[in-house]
Amino acid sequence: MYAEQLHQYVGQVLARPSVQQFITKYNITNKPNTPYVTIVPSCGALYAAQTYGHILIEVSSWLLVDKKQTASVLRHECAHLVHHMCGLSGPTHGPEFTRVLQYICEDTWEEDKFWQPNDIIEKARQKFHPEFNLMRC
Repeated sequence: MYAEQLHQYVGQVLARPSVQQFITKYNITNKPNTPYVTIVPSCGALYAAQTYGHILIEVSSWLLVDKKQTASVLRHECAHLVHHMCGLSGPTHGPEFTRVLQYICEDTWEEDKFWQPNDIIEKARQKFHPEFNLMRC
């Protein structure tokens, strides 16, 4: 996947009626701009992606070997964007974040709360972080 494809998917997620309905509840009347999405070598050994406010998402290159997990992580990051945009409080992955995630991806929110390691991702991630092996845990 390329950064432009990731950007388009984020735009599609943010345009979902359920997301727009949630944003409207918080008096956000302007449709949110789709944030810039960039692919970086790695966001760290344990982070598949990172969001900065509601303007930037960085995605670890090692995640891109698995399209399903990449989409899951992007939905997760969209929840962070909406959480920030609506001015919600609480811990990074606390109850308010979970509520936003449920609006974004009603059917997959439980899987989307945290990325799931697998053999193909682990092989790619090990190139950047050989000191960590999540599959042994």
